[in-house]
Amino acid sequence: MNISMISVSDGVLARGAAIMRVLCESEVAMPISAISRALGMAPSSVHRLLDQLVTVRWVERTTNHQYRIGFEFYRLGSLAASRVKLVELARPLVQQLVSRCDETALFSVRIPNTGQMIFAEQVVSSQPLRYSFHLHEPRSLMWGAAARAILASMPEPEQRDVLARAPVSPTGRKVPAWATWAREAREIRQQGYASSRGHYTDWAFGIAVPVFDVIGVVGALTFVAPEMRVPPVRERTLISALQDAALHLSRSLGAPVDANALSRSQHHVA
Repeated sequence: MNISMISVSDGVLARGAAIMRVLCESEVAMPISAISRALGMAPSSVHRLLDQLVTVRWVERTTNHQYRIGFEFYRLGSLAASRVKLVELARPLVQQLVSRCDETALFSVRIPNTGQMIFAEQVVSSQPLRYSFHLHEPRSLMWGAAARAILASMPEPEQRDVLARAPVSPTGRKVPAWATWAREAREIRQQGYASSRGHYTDWAFGIAVPVFDVIGVVGALTFVAPEMRVPPVRERTLISALQDAALHLSRSLGAPVDANALSRSQHHVA
């Protein structure tokens, strides 16, 4: 093993990140002395930081007091990598949706265990009147077509938790009572898509179809357009395009042929 000295910035976070980098680049577990030499840090400082990293399971201490990457860091890294792959698979489909319908299309990704999602990919319509959104900003799973397509496909206890924590919408709408939402969620699952009007911006119409992997819902594909541009016939065209793309992406991620059946099997909402 040949590790050159790494420049380390001041600050606990920067020094902790430097330790993680050294351990990630090492093929074997390392003693404190080797980590200290690689970073030019005092062994006592390295030891204190390693203790904190062991506590959160980012680092594992071996029986002979050497250190290697821990399970939790592997888990987070794998999760992040899977999200990148997910967006890469979705990107051409989002582009195809806009080519097919010329409305702004987005791919959203559910953030597990947070009650939130982000818009991870977007292609904007070429039409003069159009919508665009900031990417990678956490958004509640309560508001917007994408959020509701995802939320309705989650197990009931998780849905209840989202409702309990959800804020009012950006346009001032109140969070619905559970019974009201349960009826809407059942309808979303039955028809295979969710729609919204004015949740984020007045006169904006959104329509979304959930995307699944082998375990459950991971995101949604969405169109957003001015409401006046989406009469019923146009709405059916948008739904069809989204369902085709979502089915293709879900199959690529290993979901069952009838991915919505996976959603229905995960909960029994009254």
